[in-house]
Amino acid sequence: ISRENRKVHYTKEEQKKVIASRLRHSRKSENLAKNKKKKMRLQQSKERALT
Repeated sequence: ISRENRKVHYTKEEQKKVIASRLRHSRKSENLAKNKKKKMRLQQSKERALT
């Protein structure tokens, strides 16, 4: 089985790990900053929804 085909069989959890490790290897700080902004935005929208 080629690597491409094996990717299809990954669970979502495994895909997250693979993506995370790729991000770790390339432009780590840039991606972390983006993720923090996304998390903050999600948190703010959750708080708005509660009030």
